[in-house]
Amino acid sequence: LTATRESYINNPVFTWKYNGVTVGTGNPYNLPGGLTAATAGKYTCTVTEGTLTSEEAVVNVMFTDPPAPTIDGKLHYCLNEQFEQITINGTDPKWYYIPSGGSPLPVAPTINTSSPNSLTYYVTQTVNGCESSERTLVNFTAARKPAVPIVTTPVYYCEEAPADQLYAFGDNLKWYYSPVSTIHTETAPTPNTSKLQSLEYFVTQTVNGCESDRNKIDVVVTFKPNGLILANKKELCANEELTLGYYGSADPTSQYNWILPDKGTTIMNGGFDQGPLVIRLDTPGQFQVKLRVGNTGCLSDEYTQNISVKPLPYANISAKSDACVDQDILIASDNYTKGLRSFDWDFDGGLISHEATGQGAHGVYWATAGTKNIKVTVEDKGCTSVTTETVTVHPKPDATITAQNYKEGDVICASDSLKVSVGVIEPNAAYKWSPERFFDSYSNDAVTYARVDFDSRIYVEVEDIYGCTNKDSMMVTTKPCCEMSFPTAFTPNGDSRNDLFRPITVGNRQVKTFRIVNRYGQAVFETANAHTGWDGTMNGKPADIGTYFYLISFNCGNETINQSGEVILVR
Repeated sequence: LTATRESYINNPVFTWKYNGVTVGTGNPYNLPGGLTAATAGKYTCTVTEGTLTSEEAVVNVMFTDPPAPTIDGKLHYCLNEQFEQITINGTDPKWYYIPSGGSPLPVAPTINTSSPNSLTYYVTQTVNGCESSERTLVNFTAARKPAVPIVTTPVYYCEEAPADQLYAFGDNLKWYYSPVSTIHTETAPTPNTSKLQSLEYFVTQTVNGCESDRNKIDVVVTFKPNGLILANKKELCANEELTLGYYGSADPTSQYNWILPDKGTTIMNGGFDQGPLVIRLDTPGQFQVKLRVGNTGCLSDEYTQNISVKPLPYANISAKSDACVDQDILIASDNYTKGLRSFDWDFDGGLISHEATGQGAHGVYWATAGTKNIKVTVEDKGCTSVTTETVTVHPKPDATITAQNYKEGDVICASDSLKVSVGVIEPNAAYKWSPERFFDSYSNDAVTYARVDFDSRIYVEVEDIYGCTNKDSMMVTTKPCCEMSFPTAFTPNGDSRNDLFRPITVGNRQVKTFRIVNRYGQAVFETANAHTGWDGTMNGKPADIGTYFYLISFNCGNETINQSGEVILVR
């Protein structure tokens, strides 16, 4: 969308709104994603210059997309069948080879049915000059005789058992009793199970008037096995193994379908024959193990064995998940099976600072960092369980003080800034430097500056995210100094390195004036804040390279110091 402004508006600011909500500025405004149903609606635009804003210009953007047409008629043909045009339920249909893009076909498509064939087309409709963006898929086929219907074979029945009708998956099924007979029925037959025997049935399907070849279903009528389940125990503890077996008339080649408890069952060995089958039951309660045996497809009755699983005693471990080297934590069991009297603890090398009986709480600490596996073993009514909990023991954070260009025994100027930090900075750790008077408002930074006014020891305390603490100190020796240090050259090239000319060490001195002049005596920079520094420009333009002269006046103690020198500007 493009807005046109009056020619007298020199600095226009355009504001676009969609349905009353600001959506963009600038001119023109591009609809996000192009023109769609989601971007259609009322758009307004105003132009602002200074404090004046125009009335809104309004445009309503409309989007029309008719639905794809529907079709009626025959799409699928047998070989050599006469083709019939389908009916398009829509206005001004257009045919395409592809689902989007491309050019429409000049005539409605057909299919040659003299050989197997499949053709895919797409059709649209046009309403009020708008062609539907969606296209209806039209798939013509000319096929050979359909495949045989899908059947399950062989089908097994027990002798004298009621039989169900046979079943096949297909269209317009026809059933035969021989592979060549022309007599058929459309009702699925029901086999006779009055005696042991084998039977054959045949079935076809008809698709679009074409009948398939015949598919055979074998039916077997056989005897029903009997038996029972053998178990080495009928009562056990949770997580204990149970051995099962079968005794009965079925032989080892029969099919054995073991039905095990749904909850907490793990097969340890076997499970596909008459046994032995070894399982583990993890969930307490009353359960049933069931077995059904198949003899050539004839299933036995369902055999059942009742099993009682006793619960394991429970004792949790309550402890912090994170600890520090040489720091006590409390370990206890505060949720356990009622009546437990014996708790056998293993603290994985932990040292006991104060000991309690039974469930605790026990005071434990570790001298080394790492992952510690705490265990407690309890026993109740012949069943034993072990609970494990992990504690991660973290080393103390590094609190070793390091100072830039300084070590204990060196001497610095009183009130000079000393950059200090710890050896290894811990992410998200808390730092506390003292005495606070030396650190202004930066006593909580990992890397900071100390302004030491007299001989003193500085301290740091570190606490990491796990609550582990450490501390260190450093002696800083000072002397009075009334001279500022300056670089001999600087390079104001915008690389953020040596871009400003200013005192290297300012300390706590109050600068009265800091002035820089060129070789002609012209002042190119002047300030009362030595931290600001000269950026190498004169009247907003880069100054010439060469030698410049500085003069600085500052208070040091109770006297005023005047200092001068030279600096070379290099680019």
